[in-house]
Formats: sequence, C-alpha cells, structure tokens
Amino acid sequence: MSDRGMKKWAPYKSLIEQDDFMKNMRVQKKRVQKPKICEEKAQDINDLLVNYKGQVIVMDYYMDGFIKKVEGVIKYISNEFKCLYIDGTRYEFKNIVGLKKKSEV
Repeated sequence: MSDRGMKKWAPYKSLIEQDDFMKNMRVQKKRVQKPKICEEKAQDINDLLVNYKGQVIVMDYYMDGFIKKVEGVIKYISNEFKCLYIDGTRYEFKNIVGLKKKSEV
C-alpha cells in the first residue's frame, strides 16, 4: 500500500468562487488599523519636512489597511493641499506614520 502523505490532507477546491474568497480572506486578515502618532513623532516629521534639503528619505505610509515603505527624494511639498510628492506620486500628510532620512535608518 502506498503512503499518500500530505496529499491526503490537502484542501479540495470544489468551487471556482472558493479560491477567490480564500485569497480575499487572507488579504483581509493581514490588514491593520491606522496607527496613532504621538505629538513628539508628529513634531519630528514636521521638523524634517520644514528643514528638508533634498536628502533621500524613508517614509512609512498607511494605505488601504497596510503600511507601505516608500523610499525616495521629495520633489514637492504642498502646504495648500497638505501633501508631498515623491517620484511623481502624491502622499497625504494625514497618512504618513513615519519619516526619516535614509542615513538614519
């Protein structure tokens, strides 16, 4: 008699929609709530943006339930629209959860 090993206990995909549902469920489980920023950290982020002189920065950015790490040079800071642009992508101030110069990381 041959031993089937782990094949015996492998999940069976009987419905086409089941695979999409399971993938979506795995993504939903990885989502996190937006972290709250203390006043000291907010002040550090503000100081870095006020004194910015073209250095490479590493930014932690909250987007759609995930915290993304963005690295690059800030092209433009807009106080009017409360956002900054890195490599042509717009990032709103309210979703920045961390910001450091590349040399500090």
